[in-house]
Amino acid sequence: MSVSSEFRATDKDARVGPLGITPARAMELLNELRDRLADGAASSYAQNLKQVKNDMAQLARRANEPARRELYNAGYALMANGGMGLLRRFRDVYTNDCDHAIARLSGRDVDVWAGAGELSLVDSHEFERDLAIGRLSAKATYQCSQQLTALDRRVGALLNLKRMDAEGNPFAIKRVFAAFVKAAEANWAGETLSLILLETFEHYTAGELPAVYQGLNEYLVQQGVLAKLPVEREQREHELTRRKRIADLDDGIGDIFVRLASRLMAAGRGGQLGAGDNPGRAGDGVPATGGDTTPVLSADPGAASAQGGPMAFGQLLDGLTGLQRGSGQAAARLGVDIGEFDPTSSAMLRSLAASPLLRWMQPTDAMTVELIAMLFECIFSDADVPDALRGELGRLQVPILKVALMNKGFFGDQRHPARRLIDLVAAALHGWNAEDETDLLGQIQCAISNVLDGFDDDTEVFSAQIDNLERLLQNADRRGHENVSDLVRRLEQRDRKAVVATVIEDQIARRLRDHRLPDLVRVFIDDLWRELLSRVYVEHGEAADIWQQALCTLDDLIWSVQPKTGPDERKRLMAMLPVLLRRLPEGVALVGRDDEWDPFLQALMKLHMEAIKPRRQPVEGVDPVRSAAEVVGSPEVPGETPPRPAVGDIEPDSELAASLADVDGVSDGVDGMARTETGPGSPPRGETEPGAEPADELLEAAWRIELGDWVEFSDLGGQQLTLRASWMSRLDGLILFADRQGRHAQVLTREGVGKLLKGANARVLSREPLTDRVVAKLLVGGGPDAAPPT
Repeated sequence: MSVSSEFRATDKDARVGPLGITPARAMELLNELRDRLADGAASSYAQNLKQVKNDMAQLARRANEPARRELYNAGYALMANGGMGLLRRFRDVYTNDCDHAIARLSGRDVDVWAGAGELSLVDSHEFERDLAIGRLSAKATYQCSQQLTALDRRVGALLNLKRMDAEGNPFAIKRVFAAFVKAAEANWAGETLSLILLETFEHYTAGELPAVYQGLNEYLVQQGVLAKLPVEREQREHELTRRKRIADLDDGIGDIFVRLASRLMAAGRGGQLGAGDNPGRAGDGVPATGGDTTPVLSADPGAASAQGGPMAFGQLLDGLTGLQRGSGQAAARLGVDIGEFDPTSSAMLRSLAASPLLRWMQPTDAMTVELIAMLFECIFSDADVPDALRGELGRLQVPILKVALMNKGFFGDQRHPARRLIDLVAAALHGWNAEDETDLLGQIQCAISNVLDGFDDDTEVFSAQIDNLERLLQNADRRGHENVSDLVRRLEQRDRKAVVATVIEDQIARRLRDHRLPDLVRVFIDDLWRELLSRVYVEHGEAADIWQQALCTLDDLIWSVQPKTGPDERKRLMAMLPVLLRRLPEGVALVGRDDEWDPFLQALMKLHMEAIKPRRQPVEGVDPVRSAAEVVGSPEVPGETPPRPAVGDIEPDSELAASLADVDGVSDGVDGMARTETGPGSPPRGETEPGAEPADELLEAAWRIELGDWVEFSDLGGQQLTLRASWMSRLDGLILFADRQGRHAQVLTREGVGKLLKGANARVLSREPLTDRVVAKLLVGGGPDAAPPT
């Protein structure tokens, strides 16, 4: 795997799509939205805490069952003694969940090769909780629908997403409500009480949430993010394409086969449909008509065959079965000559359409032969079908004709096994070297031979060949994943390095905002622990357990030095200390500053002792936090040794240490990675100015490339390669291309790809399945020369 040329991305020219906003700035805006939403929801509820307590008290008085009365009394006690604590916990839970959602959307903590998630069992409480959250959030979402729609669009633009799913929006109401339930459960509310409190949360925030979301939109507009929401051109084009390709364009014709046949008749291309002497008599090849000239067709193959004569239809199928297995006798009965069969041409199907046997068939069957001939002509002319596969696909002409004759729904069923096999074969050769391509071609030839030998009237033989080929391709993709995984990891680290300062600053500032700390602890956090968090974030990302552990250790350290007001808090501190005093030195060791641990530990023990002392009324003018800091600097009492662990016996986690060993050098190595730019039309070294819009349609096409798309490069490093977009940066448009097995890796900017497209040195292959493309072409233009729908 080689990557040539150097490409260094700086914070200055890194940007999120065409908006011209740097990654750090985008993160700042998203963090501000998160904080404003959390504060707005918490503030709305906080203003009604007294009323919530009254609600709980009234419910308790009215409850007939002791268990329910006890439950409501518990709710009253929780809101009376810990209502603000619950809201602080809610804010922490929501911000953490929001951060994870942003990381997933921005691709910073997602394995780009991972497939769909696995199914898992859900316990009854989780189901009940999700149901309650869904019901209440749906109600609130309806009230905020206009504001949420605009926010989805703006957040999607910030994250460089073409579309933002409402469920995936980090600022969705459902996410806010779920965070409140988690916070209530963490505050000892219990499962049932948490859902009761959620209903009060929805009730007392419903009136304020529309204004909160409106404020988020206004803030983004002030920051220059989609001040005027543009018409969603891509969505409109997608809808137009969809409407052209499905049968709901014409209310009078509901089946795609009927639409195709009607279009065929209107164009006068019904094969021998006009050969009969009596155009009104069924069986002569001309359909009966109504009062106008529009053919009256039936999409029911059973009805068609019955009218045209079951024996004739059965004879046709038997003859086709013999023909697909190479029987010259069967071919002669059908009026075709297999000795001249060219698998890259539809000539044999055309001969069959002119056969006298078709005069005895129902018109729909005769037109099916014509349509399958046209379908294969479109396949042979499709630019994305490799030359080596045209003949192999052509060998399927007779089996596909049989499938279509038995089931006219074949033309409209995108999941039909016969269509899936065509689609799979057509795309299978993308991204192989010459030797592997030869082996794969042999597997494809074997699969098609199995269809020719085994297909009578059961399409299971198609499904069996699909399974075999998919297994082969999945194994190749797995090897490709392994081969490129190290490069993907380093590129993701490069992205995280661009925003690490903003992320760490936000994580620390959020935790210190509501706490007063001794100077010594604040310096320890701001200096040493900040360095650890930065390394862990760059190396592992926000989804890693080690990142969560580092944040939890930070939370525990901050809480441990706060004054303890009751015996429960003192017990919690005693239980927490062994773990805290193991993880802190591990973190210190991992950043190579072991010599700073012992002095800090001595001071920290004194702070813990100070924290658990009974609180005296503060003397006016004396800062209790400053007093704690002064204790740190006071001389030790003779003969009194604070308890402490055996620091010399604490060893850092070996796996953690190994994973962080080279973190300082990783990002620099990635920045030196490649942008390959060769051949005519190659992009210059300079980048497009931040904020510049794509210059033309081809540059826009480069920005529309998605994960998994294949691009055919005609001259990339002196080679002709078909590579897949295997990883994409959400920060500056960088794309990693590699072949199916993870070789020939190339890292290109989107601008670079766009200029290669303009110079005719690259071509983006369609992500639409082959049969979808050709059926759409027949629906819109009626033949292989027609342009596909756009």
